[in-house]
Amino acid sequence: MLQGRWRRFIIGKKYKLIELIGQGGMGAVYLCEHQTLRRPVAVKVMPEDKVKAPGALQRFQREARAIAQLDHNNIVRAFDMGCDDGVHFMVMEYVDGVNLEKLVSKHFKDVGLSLSRAAHYAVQTALALDHAHEIGWVHRDIKPANILVDRNGAVKLLDLGLSRLFENDTDHLTMNFDAGNVLGTADYIAPEQALNVSAADIRADIYGLGCTLYFLLAGRPPFNKGSAAQKLLWHQTKYPDHIHAVRPDLPEEINEIIFRMIAKKPDDRFATPLEVAQALSPFVTEEVPPPVEEEVPWPSPMVRDLILATTPKQPVRTRRLTPVPFRATASSDAMRIPNMASPEVDTLKDVAATKSPTKKTTREIQIVQGVSRNAVIGIALGAVVVTLLITFTILWLVMRS
Repeated sequence: MLQGRWRRFIIGKKYKLIELIGQGGMGAVYLCEHQTLRRPVAVKVMPEDKVKAPGALQRFQREARAIAQLDHNNIVRAFDMGCDDGVHFMVMEYVDGVNLEKLVSKHFKDVGLSLSRAAHYAVQTALALDHAHEIGWVHRDIKPANILVDRNGAVKLLDLGLSRLFENDTDHLTMNFDAGNVLGTADYIAPEQALNVSAADIRADIYGLGCTLYFLLAGRPPFNKGSAAQKLLWHQTKYPDHIHAVRPDLPEEINEIIFRMIAKKPDDRFATPLEVAQALSPFVTEEVPPPVEEEVPWPSPMVRDLILATTPKQPVRTRRLTPVPFRATASSDAMRIPNMASPEVDTLKDVAATKSPTKKTTREIQIVQGVSRNAVIGIALGAVVVTLLITFTILWLVMRS
């Protein structure tokens, strides 16, 4: 573990290693226990051979700064960062859960989640992205593997290693090391990000979230076959099958939302993640229960005891947003997507976000209007009565004199 260099398995003099919980190209993540606070934390350790790679250490540090700037219930929080005996590490919130890629691939492959559950997870992710967007960060690697759901059903967005501050013109790390490279994941990368990673903005994250939502519902990525190079090309030139080809039970509106999220041109997508959350909120039509234990198995009895002793269990409810209903209208510059019923290219009508009054709202308006008319009539009658009284009084006084 950690090349056998860690005396008594302690990192940074206060984090006791318990077990390895994840490993990737940018480092390994260990479940640790803070020895003083007695709480579980996730410690991401950068491989020693990666430290000398151009831009790797700067990108690792940038990820820590990005997480530290964000404070949202749906984003993994950072607590500490340091270097111990030449090994760089970052201490983060430990999420007792499973990533959506593992959840769907193991339990819902080629079947997909229910619409309400998928929308529940997508709305939480969109709200996390909207918080990052407000501060100025772009994630640039939105995919199911980077979205965790814990035992309470809360979504946690993680892995900001490819993120960048999009309003920072002095982001030399992006210009020096990212330019000319394809950063992202082939199954979920936006077309413009594959061509120029430095130019990707929040709409690239919306594209990745759209592909992720497709995965959650279909049980597979939009383009589930082919090499990485072929997938990059297809993201540039073609659309995936309609979601109805896989899930005929889904409403047409969800297909329109997904294809707007994954439009080829950024200008044709939703402008912000909050708009995505508002569009998907009406589909969370029922209380979504937390994952069952089979979907989120305990890593080990020791980990289970530690988590149960320190983590309260509470249900997570989707934040209720103002629904933005969609109305399809014909448009000359509508997006074009493949029609499964015909080899011809079909037109996807523009989705206009309009708010229509409900029956209840209409009734309330009618009541207010009725009250207003009654008030005017009452005031007019009162004025007539007062005028008559004044007239009679004057006549009576004149007759007496």
